[in-house]
Amino acid sequence: MRGPSILKPGENDCLARRFISLVLFMVLILGFVSGCGKKGDPVPLRFSPPEVVSNLRAEKVEQGIKLRWSTAITDGSFKIFRSEQFPDEEICEGCPRNYNVVSELAIGDPKLSHEASSRNYSWIDFNVASENDYFYRIVVCDASGFCSELSDTVSVTGKKKSLMKENERNGNIDNQR
Repeated sequence: MRGPSILKPGENDCLARRFISLVLFMVLILGFVSGCGKKGDPVPLRFSPPEVVSNLRAEKVEQGIKLRWSTAITDGSFKIFRSEQFPDEEICEGCPRNYNVVSELAIGDPKLSHEASSRNYSWIDFNVASENDYFYRIVVCDASGFCSELSDTVSVTGKKKSLMKENERNGNIDNQR
């Protein structure tokens, strides 16, 4: 015969539920703990940045400076960088230039000219002074926002310097600017 029970009627059910809950809780904790930690080295995103602009050219036109270039991109945008050198600035050969973004143009922008049959684009920089030298570079960004490296630099020489250099070659040195 059994001795008197210390538990009251119905307490066995409550203890059993608590025990089962505790076991399930422990199993969940062990599952989370074993799931943490280093699984492997992170893998970088695999993407191909757009190709760099090719055949970048700059020429003076009546309205300003016209840039022309080619690229394989069909959807995205261009960032046009410009550096300006004033006539009275000293020329530092080999020194890095400060470039500023002068325009960000999405493909299809009315300011951007595009030859439909080819991958040639052009844009005119209207905000130029004829006596300054200008240096340009372009970055291509695809629709996902990934950008190419900077293009090669093209430059346009200002009017006064060209005339001064021509006068020096011809022996007409004039110290007045």
